Amino acid sequence: MTDRPAGNDDRGLSATAVAASRDRVRWSVLVINFNAGARLLKTLAALEAQTEQSFELVLFDNASTDGSDHQAESRLSSLRFPSRLIRSETNLGFAAGNNAAARHAKGEWLLLLNPDAYPDPDWLEKLSEAILRFPAVKVFGSLQVNAGDPRLVDGAGDVIHALGLVYRGGYGLSRECLPKADQLVASPCAAAMMVEREAFLSLGGFDERFFCYCEDLDLGLRLRAAGHPTVQLADAVVAHEGSAITGRRSRFAVFHGQRNRQWLLARHLPAGLFWPLLPFRALTDLAFLIRMLPTDARGAAFHGLMAGYAAIPARRREHRAAPKIGFAEAVRLLEFSVFKLLRREPHYLGKPLPPRTPGTDRD
Repeated sequence: MTDRPAGNDDRGLSATAVAASRDRVRWSVLVINFNAGARLLKTLAALEAQTEQSFELVLFDNASTDGSDHQAESRLSSLRFPSRLIRSETNLGFAAGNNAAARHAKGEWLLLLNPDAYPDPDWLEKLSEAILRFPAVKVFGSLQVNAGDPRLVDGAGDVIHALGLVYRGGYGLSRECLPKADQLVASPCAAAMMVEREAFLSLGGFDERFFCYCEDLDLGLRLRAAGHPTVQLADAVVAHEGSAITGRRSRFAVFHGQRNRQWLLARHLPAGLFWPLLPFRALTDLAFLIRMLPTDARGAAFHGLMAGYAAIPARRREHRAAPKIGFAEAVRLLEFSVFKLLRREPHYLGKPLPPRTPGTDRD
């Protein structure tokens, strides 16, 4: 692994002032690249257009072969903010890549951003305002809109359905259907999220065994078990292409998606929910396999599910040993409506409470 800092145009600042400004970085934007092509340059352009510029960029390249890392490297030297390129000799995956990038980050807050996600110019400004609104909150999700049609939602918080399926809430719905206020959700989508660095590292970051897919839900539930619920922001907007790099129905995506959701459920659901719901989840998995039969990914779907089911005993042992979400809280986190599942509606847990103002309590 190589760490290659990139020079920046510091707009005439003295060397002392530049060094001091970089030491005061509050946000670290982590971008994990693997063959993102021109999308990565588009993401860098969106970061340069941010109205709030007090951040650094940590670009971690997972052994790309399409030249996107070299294209980005030549671009970094002209950016207005501190940046560094870290190259891995092998593809470590999204989870391990973010963990490695987080260890190099200097910021108090980590901003995870996909190389196929393009934040609005005021994205970081809105995240900064959210920190002031909710000073006790340590994890926030961004509103993802469809990069091809911003009127459509790409994701408004991750959802876990009682039938064992996971999805980005609101996917494909009109943006007008969403509430205008911030909401509590089960977990943020890691394509565009903010988490306090200390909280992230204290939990060991992402579970690297997931490689990619569902690692953000796993982290979100571990954060919640540690007392850190996720606030889904209504006005911090990112345009997302969604599986543009791995492919929504590629063998890779199907295998990891099916295996990892089994791991997720076995690791986090309390026994009173996991075992009674297992027959319904099994029927759902069977229906999924039948649906995949006409596709080239049918083998990946089968092997992914089998790998997931085979690991249930190990994941249940982890569940018993780790801090966990209680039964009532787990019921609250799950979506039970089949209608909402078919529409991929978000699953909101209520509005986050603003901080209590001293002197306003009444007996």
